[in-house]
Amino acid sequence: MSIRMVPLVTTFHKMRRVVRDMCQKLSKDVDIEIVGEDTGLDKNIIDQISDPLMLSL
Repeated sequence: MSIRMVPLVTTFHKMRRVVRDMCQKLSKDVDIEIVGEDTGLDKNIIDQISDPLMLSL
């Protein structure tokens, strides 16, 4: 089971890029604070929540 555990940091880095790009596009300033990057989840769960998280931004 521990082999399938992956830290959320990769998903959160994608979020930072999306927020940065949107800020530039909209000429807005935003401070984003992400807590819990080192939390590990099963890779299947991360795959399932990654896209909905990006769409909610």
